[in-house]
Amino acid sequence: MSTESGGAPPLKSLGSLKRKAVSVASDDLVQIGNLFPDGDLPLLVQPSVPGVDLMEWVKANRPRLNEQLLRHGGILFRGFPLHEPKDLERFIEAMSGESLEYSERSSPRSSVSGNIYTSTDYPPTHPIFLHNENSYQAKWPQKIFFFCRQASQEGGATPIADVRRVLRNIDPEIRDRFARDGWMYVRNFGDGFGLTWQSVFQTEDRSKVEDHCARSGIQVEWKEGNRLRTRAVRPALARHPVTGETLWFNHATFFHVTTLEPDIRNVLLDEFDESELPTNTFYGDGSPIPPEARPLPAGVIATQTTDAQGVVCCSSSMGDWSPIFNEIFTAVKAIFISNPQEVYTKFTGGRGYSYKTQKGLEQAITDIGEEIHGQYLLTYLPSNLDEPGYHEIEVHVLRPEFKVTTRPGYWTAAKPSPR
Repeated sequence: MSTESGGAPPLKSLGSLKRKAVSVASDDLVQIGNLFPDGDLPLLVQPSVPGVDLMEWVKANRPRLNEQLLRHGGILFRGFPLHEPKDLERFIEAMSGESLEYSERSSPRSSVSGNIYTSTDYPPTHPIFLHNENSYQAKWPQKIFFFCRQASQEGGATPIADVRRVLRNIDPEIRDRFARDGWMYVRNFGDGFGLTWQSVFQTEDRSKVEDHCARSGIQVEWKEGNRLRTRAVRPALARHPVTGETLWFNHATFFHVTTLEPDIRNVLLDEFDESELPTNTFYGDGSPIPPEARPLPAGVIATQTTDAQGVVCCSSSMGDWSPIFNEIFTAVKAIFISNPQEVYTKFTGGRGYSYKTQKGLEQAITDIGEEIHGQYLLTYLPSNLDEPGYHEIEVHVLRPEFKVTTRPGYWTAAKPSPR
């Protein structure tokens, strides 16, 4: 096609112009590389151009992404315009299909949307020990997903560890003992500490608890006062279903009494025998696991770069996604400033109060009383209930000295189709 210099092309030539298709599988849309220069865990994926549809790109590249997961163990998606729980649900569906329910619970978590949950609802000053997600159960997910909806103001990280390397670094004598005997997970419910059995098994029916435990290889012992003790013996090692590699895959260290903070551990041991603690672990034959036999030292959680144990500490930014191959890598939320409880209460228009001591509890009660004494409660009925989806809420007042607390939005369900 020829044109005169500085002029427009002849009209008849425009018929030969065709829109150029851009494949969502094209690498031109994203940048792929390592997050850290000295290691390949995790892989980092960022958009190269604005407006990349991450869901469509993931669907078009799912086989390739699964191959990268096998190699790297984790992928961090950063910089994509995704902000809400519904975005995470769509991402999980694009990457893996349907998400799983959090059953046979071991820590307090809050449901955000569907099968999306907060990280463990612990105070922000409490680190969470490295572990393989749900490895204490008879079944576990192959992938786990973390989403940073609100970045911490200070600190904040998700340490992940290559448990292939962890296994290689365990003392051979300890490793052989765990390989031979496995590990035993003992839980005691109803003594005033930890979750109740009703919360863990999501039922008030003891027969349903017994049925679940029978299917899952868990021994049940009912005690006086509607209290419950469970025991489960699990393998300490697992074979990866795709690569065939042998992995360190268990909660033997995570639930062991020695991983508790000293003050908490001493209080519990003054009150209970080791077999009566809310949670504790033993060798599979029931004998105690000595402190020196713990395969991972507690200090490893503070590691900021890859070390001999294979631990990497990744800080979080708003909108970060990280699917992890669960059989290969452990994952855990470390110290962060934004308390998950406070984040969750904001979703309902409330505010969380954390405390660790009796004095802290009394102060929280005082603060709540003062706030209730000086507040007005306003409610309204939305006029768009026939519009399905998520709707944001904004409240503006004319008095700048007034403080407004409201939930960020609400969901409305689609009406069922007539049959």
